[in-house]
Amino acid sequence: MNLKTNLSESEIEYKIINPGKLKKVRLTDNLFYRFLKEAPPLSEYKRTPEKILLLRLAYIGDVLMCLPLLKPIREKFPQARIDFVTSNASKEVLEGRTHFDNILSFDVPWFYKNGRWKDYFKVLKKVRKEKYDLLVDLRGDIRNILFFLLLSNSKTRVSFRIGGGAWALDYKLPIKAITHKVDFHSALLTQLNANQPDTSINIRYRNEEIEEARSFLEKLDLTNNDKLVFIHPGARLPLKTWQKEKFERLTDALLVDNHKIVGVGLGSDSMQISHVNFLNLAGKTSLPQLGALLSLGDLFIGNDSAAMHLATFSGTKKVLGIFGPSKPYETSPYKDTGHFICLDAMCRKTCDESLCNSPDYNYCMKKLDIDEVIAKAFLLLDSINC
Repeated sequence: MNLKTNLSESEIEYKIINPGKLKKVRLTDNLFYRFLKEAPPLSEYKRTPEKILLLRLAYIGDVLMCLPLLKPIREKFPQARIDFVTSNASKEVLEGRTHFDNILSFDVPWFYKNGRWKDYFKVLKKVRKEKYDLLVDLRGDIRNILFFLLLSNSKTRVSFRIGGGAWALDYKLPIKAITHKVDFHSALLTQLNANQPDTSINIRYRNEEIEEARSFLEKLDLTNNDKLVFIHPGARLPLKTWQKEKFERLTDALLVDNHKIVGVGLGSDSMQISHVNFLNLAGKTSLPQLGALLSLGDLFIGNDSAAMHLATFSGTKKVLGIFGPSKPYETSPYKDTGHFICLDAMCRKTCDESLCNSPDYNYCMKKLDIDEVIAKAFLLLDSINC
């Protein structure tokens, strides 16, 4: 079969862990490559776009890991309008606090159970009306390509080829290695010959939001010598959550040393630990309120989650991620302030984070040493203002 692909020798063909989804994508691609050519790399794009639309529909943590791209794209195309399409929750925290010109949002039905098709059509209608010069999907998902890019009425459609559907693009973003998601997204910068990602970027909270955050913390009677530690035991997927008992032991250890502890959670996150001696704000703040709170913190400790990335891009001084089935080389806290702890479990390489195939269920989280986490937490606290 003569398939019309232009895959280079060093280029990764697919990055799809779920075998059922991979099979469907391969079948779809093989069908359309009989008639259509694969898109060339974006490095061949020579125009100067006036209107750019970036697309990252899910999930909050992944969306936040797109932020380092914004400044280099603006520097490359200083006269361009840069808009963003994302989820409703992501818009809530980004709008008015980043340098996107406009943010459109909806909860996409093929990712979110509560996503509504009428919201999708409403946003798509707005996008079609704008006729963007350059539309870039930063996930690399054939569903985004077929249901959004292909119908967008945009002049140039771009995405990663590793999720399939490169035959429906004008240009592709080739990937040669599995890297951190910030670097993965930054393939766009490399292909455009733009500057590298801005790792110093933080979400800009308004003064009144910071003051509101301080009011949440009044019960702690903070002094200038106190270290403020945020604990987040939740995660979007159950397999990514560390055991309740271990978070309780961690909290006990920190309280013995008289640190100020605040428990936090997002949306449906429930506070898995109960302790009379710390401030529990889990489920009591909006996403922007949580971000403003985290901007005041000395240390964040939590599972690989949206809250972990929110702490990273809100300016928490140190961020410690607890990793189980997810891959820290892809989603660890990206900045120099970020650290992680994980167990080197071989099954992580093929884990899709929703179903555990280990004979010892959730082995990678259960066997993670509590003493190692406590020691790392104190090491990070001691390094602050040293």
